[in-house]
Amino acid sequence: MEQSYYCAKLSKINIITVMIFTNLSRSSDDIYFLLVKDYKIIDKLKPIKQTSFNNVNFFELKLRDNFNFGHFYELFIPNFGSVPVDVSDAIYFENFNNDFYYDGDDLGATYSKEETKFAIWAPLACHVSLLIYYKSGLLTYDMQRTDKGVYRATVKGNLNNVPYQYVVTNSSVSRRINDPYGKGVTLNSKQSAVVDLEKIKQEVPNINSNLNKTITESTIYELNIRDFTIDSNTNIKNKGKYLGLIEEKRKTKNNNPAGLDYLKFLNISHVQLLPVLDFANVDDSNPNKSYNWGYDVTSYFSLEGSYSLKPDVPSERIKEFKQLVATLHKNNIGVILDVVYNHIFSYESSDFEKILPGYYFRKNNQGRIYNGSGCGNDIASEKPMVRKLIVDSLCYLVSMFDIDGFRFDLLGLLDIDTINLIKEKLNKIKPNIFLYGEGWSIPTGIPANNQASIANSFKMPGIGFFNDSFRDILKGSTFDAAGKGYINGDYSYVDGMYFALLGSITDYTFPRRFLSADQSINYAECHDNATLYDKLLLSNSEEDEELRLDRIKFANSLILFSFGVPFIHMGQEIGLSKKLQDNTYNMGDEYNKMDYKILDKRFSMAKYLQDLITLRNKTSFLKEIDPKVISNIYKFKKGENGSFALYLNDIDNEGHQGVILVNPSDKLIYFELDDYYKIVFSKGGLSHGRDIYVKNLTQSSLSIVWLIKKQED
Repeated sequence: MEQSYYCAKLSKINIITVMIFTNLSRSSDDIYFLLVKDYKIIDKLKPIKQTSFNNVNFFELKLRDNFNFGHFYELFIPNFGSVPVDVSDAIYFENFNNDFYYDGDDLGATYSKEETKFAIWAPLACHVSLLIYYKSGLLTYDMQRTDKGVYRATVKGNLNNVPYQYVVTNSSVSRRINDPYGKGVTLNSKQSAVVDLEKIKQEVPNINSNLNKTITESTIYELNIRDFTIDSNTNIKNKGKYLGLIEEKRKTKNNNPAGLDYLKFLNISHVQLLPVLDFANVDDSNPNKSYNWGYDVTSYFSLEGSYSLKPDVPSERIKEFKQLVATLHKNNIGVILDVVYNHIFSYESSDFEKILPGYYFRKNNQGRIYNGSGCGNDIASEKPMVRKLIVDSLCYLVSMFDIDGFRFDLLGLLDIDTINLIKEKLNKIKPNIFLYGEGWSIPTGIPANNQASIANSFKMPGIGFFNDSFRDILKGSTFDAAGKGYINGDYSYVDGMYFALLGSITDYTFPRRFLSADQSINYAECHDNATLYDKLLLSNSEEDEELRLDRIKFANSLILFSFGVPFIHMGQEIGLSKKLQDNTYNMGDEYNKMDYKILDKRFSMAKYLQDLITLRNKTSFLKEIDPKVISNIYKFKKGENGSFALYLNDIDNEGHQGVILVNPSDKLIYFELDDYYKIVFSKGGLSHGRDIYVKNLTQSSLSIVWLIKKQED
């Protein structure tokens, strides 16, 4: 017999295609195929079609009935041998989603003291086993296939904190995986773990906070748990940990507030936490060995262990994070999570690919993985069970931890239908939830008009986007180190700055970007790219530090006094540097930490931001989101050297007229007003009860002055 190799693939629900890689020296008319199901011959099949090309012979075999998934099939050819039937292409079959979409809410491990129920969606698997890692040894349980391709098993006994895994067999290939819906994990995510979530909820109940704010009534402060607490210049005890963020009465070396007390001092309304869902590349038991922000996500349900004091106890990291959220809520600070649903760490070794090869990741017509994320893969959010996974993850995080909002990493890689469904589902749990993300338009496997990008903002009401137009008008292009914007000397942006101040919701100089102002996240810097301080080092290299810091204060003023959502990156308020590095995701504490020594040195800048936030919180008109209303609030009048004045008819809902004077230059500017006005805010911050009235004034360089018209008694 000639040596040969062949393979068999389910190409339609009732067709198996066989390829034999050999030069058949005899007539193949007498070739037949034996169909074997669960190791028993069930049928003899003759080809309905046969072709050959370059010594490759193709045979099509028609089944008597549609293929029955959940069983092990192989083909046997007398005198040739046997081969498993590959069913992986079934994910492309016309009825796959209808046949296998599962809308239940019980995937994962459902715990009780008496028993734990396990469920995993593996629609094309022919067998799934459950592995329980008892202290006494490993036990294996066969799982039963049920409707929609969900495999189930129930294990008696109290399994709290007990590790488990699944073994999923697809077309004779068996792979050990963690539970994609697993809430608990062991050290360094070696296994999933059962956890008693109800016990944690009882031990750490939700805190009713005074967070009934709309997003435009809020000020968001972005930080990383490790970065914010790791510096040696504070007496925070649990540095780099969940619980370190919520220690009270912590101080810097100069006795200024640190950690939680510093957040309270600033008067911010919400913290945005860099990823806290489980990620790779940091050792849970030795987090100082390596550093990572956490965008190399490995799970959409379990929490990162390196931030926990007891990462070897699966339930502890959940409890500690719940304590973090509850304590912040107690102090009237909301929690927004930075979530990464656009890619997964290492798709080749991911649990998703092992469960259902090819389904969870976007591919082109040649079968290549899309890599719009730049991280090796793009999650196929448009597929029903991938969409369900994302929605279920977010609903769990809100229900379990009382999360107040989500910032979506590379939001533009997700599809519009998924984002709108997320909003619909989460609003039922928490009506005032904040949802926003990076709306960059990135090539991927879905049409541009269906990407959740800023270009499609009009299709996603209530979803916010980082306003890169605001950012670049303010300080110059992020991708041109020497490029200048309004705050660093290019006064040609004066009209653009007015467009940005209005929340980018009017056709003025630039095309309108948003349906309403609550979609505009106004910012100068975030964790990505250079800090504002470093940008100014390059764009205005000839200037001294005092002038550079004045420009930062001026930029923060414009952010806080714009329509939309003010966003401040940790340390921006005091001019922190990343030593001219922009992508510091793995570069360690030296580049990324909150430097409390600099806070002590520049504490007046932190006080200035506090004043900005305090004034914004008292100012009702900046909460407005309706473009028609906003367009009528300001009367814009340009002055010399890029300066301008904004006149208001009603600054506080009490009929008071006001004016905001903006001077972006490094020179004094003289203003004449039509009447006497009281100075509310100037370069020194809030007036703090000092009644100073002026009709004419000389305004300091790089400053904003707020004035309210004097009222008759």
